[in-house]
Amino acid sequence: MKHFMKSSAAMIILGALLLFPGCEQTPHGHPHGPNGEHTEEAGHGDHGEQSEAEPIARTEFSEKLLNFFEFAPLKPQEPSSFLIHLTELKTGEPVSQADVKLIIKGPNGKELDTVQAKVGRVTGIYVAEVKIPLEGTYGIDFQVKNEKLQDTLSLKGFQVAANPADPPAEESGSTETVPFLMEQQWMIDMRLAQVETKELATPIHSNGRIIPAANNHAQVSSPVRGRLNGGNLPIVGRRVQADEPIASILETPTAGEMAQVQAALAQVEAARVQTSAQLQSENAAIRNQNAQARIENARLKAEKTSLAEQLDLSQSRLNQAKKEMKRAQGVYEVEGISARELQAAELQLKKAQAEFEQTRAKKDALEKVDPIPLNPQLDVTPPHIDSINTRSALILRAPFSGVVTEVHKSLGEQVDSGEPILEIANTRDVWLTCPVYEKDLGAVHEGVQAQFSVLSYPDREFTASLIHLGEVIDEETRATDAIFQISNQEQLLRLGMQAKVRIAGQTKSKTVVIPKEAVLDREGKKIVYVLVTGEEFERRDVEVSEDFGPMVGVVKGLSPGERVVTQGAYQLFLQETNPADSVVHSHET
Repeated sequence: MKHFMKSSAAMIILGALLLFPGCEQTPHGHPHGPNGEHTEEAGHGDHGEQSEAEPIARTEFSEKLLNFFEFAPLKPQEPSSFLIHLTELKTGEPVSQADVKLIIKGPNGKELDTVQAKVGRVTGIYVAEVKIPLEGTYGIDFQVKNEKLQDTLSLKGFQVAANPADPPAEESGSTETVPFLMEQQWMIDMRLAQVETKELATPIHSNGRIIPAANNHAQVSSPVRGRLNGGNLPIVGRRVQADEPIASILETPTAGEMAQVQAALAQVEAARVQTSAQLQSENAAIRNQNAQARIENARLKAEKTSLAEQLDLSQSRLNQAKKEMKRAQGVYEVEGISARELQAAELQLKKAQAEFEQTRAKKDALEKVDPIPLNPQLDVTPPHIDSINTRSALILRAPFSGVVTEVHKSLGEQVDSGEPILEIANTRDVWLTCPVYEKDLGAVHEGVQAQFSVLSYPDREFTASLIHLGEVIDEETRATDAIFQISNQEQLLRLGMQAKVRIAGQTKSKTVVIPKEAVLDREGKKIVYVLVTGEEFERRDVEVSEDFGPMVGVVKGLSPGERVVTQGAYQLFLQETNPADSVVHSHET
């Protein structure tokens, strides 16, 4: 039990103080001593000498919230202060600036009253004063709403009696618990996870290594006999781009080899000249097409300009005809002109109107016609092998973008035709190879996935898909090699890295699991911290089984439905081993 307020009157005073932030507020409970015990505070007068019932504490959960609250035993017609601590389960943070309402429901489930909770001085704490007129068993709905979340906890079992019985003691698997106040939990964003039972396949464990994919690995060899000459060879680990010059070979050929090289270069040059001529011919045709297009575009522009001018002239004639018609009507009314002259003015107006409409229609139609686009000129792509001179020098280029994994030669060293100089691997996609033992082969099939981790990123798991399983069992190890493919777009995995591999098996069984981060290793034992009440935790020795990636199986020490500490477990360990350094702390609302 958390804050042992010595009387319900003390809780009522506390609620009143919270409503007046301008006054000096006392803590909403007693301060914790070195071992979590409650010490008396000044300002409570003689309440400590009274033998009234202890306050009741409850710890309740929804999918989004942890609601830890205390209240004085409920008596008919007497107010009881509810001290409410709200935590967001997803983040471990206190629920701030929320609208909190308590909906009181009678034994028949009918709503009787709504109490608006006040926001306390400490973020996450709320205070409400509840008064119920008659004895009985009631329910309370805690409605919580702020900008981040909205949730309702419907709770039952609130007993109202003139002489309430002492609240039952909280059950615990240990006589000792570790106190850790809600404010302390909020400071470290403590998070909990529920112990679950899942049907999981028993994994297959192995050790593997990152290797280059077969189609993404190449040896760069010299096509001729010669000597490495000029420039700098790339070092191991350097990234190179496709077609980037990586080595220069100064050939020392025989007369026959020289003739072959010159013939090959002549063929390349002839092909380049032929291609260049073809491109020039095509570019000439493109230039002719573009010239015709420019003529048509100029004509189109001139027609648009002419029609715009004609439309302006038609508009002027129409305006003039309207004025003449208006003047003729006025003169006709005073018998200044004949009906024939009036009709002539009307005819002139209609003619001007028709001419304007026709010109505008032509202009609108022409505006929808777009200019003819011009075609770009063609470019020539240089060949992959360049000659340094017409005699015997060749440049070797990278076949694709990747990383240099091996360098076999040095500058000035003699190389033979076909002899490898260096190796390049494209590490955007890599392979993971690991042994699979004979007894596990039945669970491994094409397409099965594996999760693995490397020392460089111990908190991150990578996923790979099986693409090949060896056909031969090694006589000594009784295993065959499995190859998995991995997308390495982030370039985190490096060739040669060692990996801890977990392959999904086929045999499934119900397993109690918790997050791996909840388990601590202490003096050769596996321990976890289990929530007892909102501010009390129990250290529990556990026996773990299989590793399921972020989860771990538990065969002894926990029951489904219990909640264990994940983020903040180590701080609880420090609290337990050095309580004097971290527990002396009083709550303030």
